[in-house]
Amino acid sequence: MQTNKQSSASLGEGKITEKAMEEMRARIGKPMRHLQRSVIVSAEWIERYVLGVADLNPLWSDEIYARRGPYGSQVAPPSMIYVLSGWDVGTGFPGVHALFTRSRVEWYKPIFEGDRLDSTGCIDDISVKPSRFAGQTALQGVKIDYTNQYNDLVCTARHWNIRTERGEARKRSNERNIERQTYTPDQIRGLENEMFREITRGDLARSWDDVEVGEVLQPVVKGPLTVTDMVGYMRSGFGGVAGGFFMYTHAIGSGFRRRHPHAVIQNEAGIPDSPEAVHWDDYLAQRSGLGGAYDMGPQRIAWLSQTVTNWMGDSGFLSMLDVKLGKIVIMGDTTWCRGKVISKQKIEGRNEVTIEVVAVNQREEVVAQGEAVVQLPE
Repeated sequence: MQTNKQSSASLGEGKITEKAMEEMRARIGKPMRHLQRSVIVSAEWIERYVLGVADLNPLWSDEIYARRGPYGSQVAPPSMIYVLSGWDVGTGFPGVHALFTRSRVEWYKPIFEGDRLDSTGCIDDISVKPSRFAGQTALQGVKIDYTNQYNDLVCTARHWNIRTERGEARKRSNERNIERQTYTPDQIRGLENEMFREITRGDLARSWDDVEVGEVLQPVVKGPLTVTDMVGYMRSGFGGVAGGFFMYTHAIGSGFRRRHPHAVIQNEAGIPDSPEAVHWDDYLAQRSGLGGAYDMGPQRIAWLSQTVTNWMGDSGFLSMLDVKLGKIVIMGDTTWCRGKVISKQKIEGRNEVTIEVVAVNQREEVVAQGEAVVQLPE
C-alpha cells in the first residue's frame, strides 16, 4: 500500500476546452434529463427539510397551526424548491470543478403539502469568464420551471455555476491559508444565545402600510458549521440527497464510476469518491483550490430566505429571491444573515417590499448578498 500522499491520491482534473464549450452551446434550450422530475411534497419531507436548515417557523411543520393559518393547510418553505428535484448545473465539463455562484427564483404560488410538482429544466446560459482564482472559467446556467398537479406554474428558478479547472485554481488560490476558526465554551454559549433570539413573526400579520424603508430585519445566525450540519441538509433532498447526482454507495457507486470515470475524485488514501465529498473532506476541497470542506450554495441561500420569511409572517408571500454567493462557508465558520428594507411599492395591485439581504462570516467577509421581494397585505 502506498503511503506517499502526493503519489497515492489524485483528483480528476479536466480542462475547459473550446470543444467542450461548443458542445455546451449546442445543448442550450434542450431539456436536461436529470432535471425532469415529478415529486410529491409530503409532510415528512417538509419536516426533514426544515430540520436540515433549522427553520423554526410552525407554518412549515405544525399541521394544526398551519390549518388555522392563511392557507388552511401546511405549506413548505419557499427555499425547499432547491431540494425537490435538483438544481444541478455542474454538467458537461468532465473533471472540472463546479461552484454554485448565483440563484434567482420567482415564486407565483405556495408549495402545499401533498402537491405534485413537475419540473422541466435546460441549460440557458454559457460563457467564458476570466478569473484571478482559476484562470479561464465557464459561467454555466440553467432555467427550471415547476408546475403543480393543476398545471399552475409554481415557480421559475435560474441557477448559475462557475466551472473552474482544479489544477489552475489550486496553483493560484490563497484560500488554503485560511485558519480554521476555534471557539471557547463561552463563545459557543454566546452564539447559542444569539440563535435563541431568532424571531418568527408567525400569525402576527405584518401589513404593507406599517413597513418603513430602512427597517432592519432580525438576524438569523447559523453555525459554527459542522459535518453534522451538512449531513442534515443533504438528507433533506430528493431521494434523501440535496447535494447533487453523484451520491451513490458501494456497488451502485462503483458502477456509476465505471460508467463516468471523469466524475471520480480520489481522497487522501487513494479511494475513489464522489465530487460532492468536497463538502466534508478538507483534503479534496483544498485540492480544488478552496480553504477546506464547505457548505452548499443553496443551503446558504435557504438561510437568507429564512431571514425574510421570519420577518414577513404567515400572511406574507416571498415572490422573488436573487442571491449571489461570495466566499465559501468552511467548517467552523459562523454565518450572520441580515436584511434591510430598501423600498416599497404598489405594482398592479400588489403591495411589494424589496429587502436587501446579506450574509457575513466571523471574519466579516460577505458570503452571500442579494435582494428579496415580499408581498404583504394592506
